[in-house]
Amino acid sequence: MKKNKILKAVFSAMLAVTVVSSSAVVFATGTGEKSDKTVSVDETVNIETKTIFDSWVNYPNASFGYGYNAGWTYNSEEDYMNTTQNVGWTGFYNPDIDNLTTGKFSFKLKNLNFDPCGFTWGMKTGGTEEDPVYSFYAFEECDYYWSIAYISEWHPAKSGSSHQGPLYHGTIDADDYCYDHTGKDADCVGFAEGKVLAYGSRDTSLKEIFHDVTIDIQEDSVSVYINGELLSTVDAEVQAGSFGPFATSNPQAYFKDLKMISTNDVMLNPVFEYRNSADEAVNEAYQGDEITVADLSTFEGSEITDRYWTVTKDDEEIYTGSEPYTNYTDETGTYVTTLRLKNAYGITSDVYSNTLVVSKVPNVLTPVFTYMNGDNAVTEATTDDTVTINDECSFSGSPIKEHLWTVTKDGEEIYTGSEPYADYTSAVGEYVTSLVLTNEDGETSEPYALTLKVTEVEESSEESVEESSEESIEESSEESVEESSEESSEESVEESSEESVEESSESSVEESSVVSEISVTSNTESSVTTNNSVTNTGDNNSSALFSVLAVISALTAALVSVFAVQKKKQKNK
Repeated sequence: MKKNKILKAVFSAMLAVTVVSSSAVVFATGTGEKSDKTVSVDETVNIETKTIFDSWVNYPNASFGYGYNAGWTYNSEEDYMNTTQNVGWTGFYNPDIDNLTTGKFSFKLKNLNFDPCGFTWGMKTGGTEEDPVYSFYAFEECDYYWSIAYISEWHPAKSGSSHQGPLYHGTIDADDYCYDHTGKDADCVGFAEGKVLAYGSRDTSLKEIFHDVTIDIQEDSVSVYINGELLSTVDAEVQAGSFGPFATSNPQAYFKDLKMISTNDVMLNPVFEYRNSADEAVNEAYQGDEITVADLSTFEGSEITDRYWTVTKDDEEIYTGSEPYTNYTDETGTYVTTLRLKNAYGITSDVYSNTLVVSKVPNVLTPVFTYMNGDNAVTEATTDDTVTINDECSFSGSPIKEHLWTVTKDGEEIYTGSEPYADYTSAVGEYVTSLVLTNEDGETSEPYALTLKVTEVEESSEESVEESSEESIEESSEESVEESSEESSEESVEESSEESVEESSESSVEESSVVSEISVTSNTESSVTTNNSVTNTGDNNSSALFSVLAVISALTAALVSVFAVQKKKQKNK
């Protein structure tokens, strides 16, 4: 069954031909306003030595005999792996990486023995479990010699009794009695086919010390560097496959610090963001804000098994752990968080870092208040109201320490104090209240002012009712007098006219006088009646007034009647 692929694309050729370093590149982390924010990423992908030892395939395998059991061990204190037995060729490769083509590897190697150790790449496996077949490229160091070779096919010997390998002391298909460091195809054992691409002697000062080896794999060539200096470049057609260390007939081969670099897809991609309470990505916050870390990391192939978080505050490390840090805003400072990932095959990711700057909350004082009459906010009141102050001040940063209240009445200052004024409605006038706040840092706010206008109480309802009643009585009395006058006048005219037609002018005059008296008397009685009616709804003064008006009305009616009689006589003549 086809294995999971972790690397989908080939590694691009590296421009530099120096030993792998931990130099960093810088790129943008956001869009829009955050475009000026950057994070750094270490371009080196680290592969843990312990995971190589624990999880990668140790081939061929010890089931073929003691000749393939090199007794590899892992030293946790110094983080290296090494052989302990003098046997044939054995090594390690990652079974989950089978399509690596171009790229760059770096590792440290130490050889305390005369026999070979080194590194393979382009590892292809086939055959069966009982009869496996391997093909690969290899770089080999032994004593003071080195070689680069391509093994097209290797079938491990089943006996495993001899110290042999596909590449041994610069010789293809050799054993203890068949090698010469000259790059020959000895065909001594009959289990391997291949070709030595380059060989030579190495610096004697490298013996028995850890030294850096870098292998730069291009599409059609391979270059090997020792401690940053070019050892050799050979023509080599790229072969996709896995990679790892090996040793042959060497009980003292040491290996550690394997790294590789890629400019294409990586197997583990650590990414995270700082987010605020609104779930927005941020790089700045205030002390006390809610900040969380959103882990957006991705992987290909083998799943993420471990996360390594570190946090520094102002360049001092304050946290390491497997979970994101949570106390960023407890104190102000510049926080740099890094994340490295590891998968089940010991591949560790590049380092992703991001920065959060936590600042002190800015000091803001906001003086606000309202005048209250009961539950209602007011700007006007009367001397009968009770007006209080509702303090609605707020702050951020440094807390409020003092209130300074100032009150003027009609432009004259009448109060200053730390508590609100309480006697606004004791006298009419225009009151202006001003409030200034001071925080614990000694900073003061701008003044906030509000005006209250206090007036006299309006006339009571009893007085209004009394005035209204008097007006109603006067109107009623006037109407009654008018009605009474009209009725009296009409009756007098009718009676006077009838009597004037029947009698002579002298009699008419006399009778008219009598009628007038009668009319006056009648009207007087009518007025008295009316007056009595009014008296029931008014006072004695009103009754007297009505009587006088009634008399005047009656006299007027009599005069009208006399005038009518005289006019009649003149007409008859």
